[in-house]
Amino acid sequence: MFVSYDPTSPVAPLSPGIRLVREIIDDASRRSYTEFDFGLGEAGYKVRFGAQTEVVSTLIRPMTARGQ
Repeated sequence: MFVSYDPTSPVAPLSPGIRLVREIIDDASRRSYTEFDFGLGEAGYKVRFGAQTEVVSTLIRPMTARGQ
């Protein structure tokens, strides 16, 4: 999900991105979802919604020249 807007626009002080995320979360809650994934990164807006950091692991499996 990408939520963005022009920070120089007249609506920027109204935080349209934050309002949109709030609506998405509210809709998910009405549909009985209990978690919302903000994706990777620690952007400041995520804290407003009570986001908690979760450890993400990456498994790297080397491949041979034959692709195995």
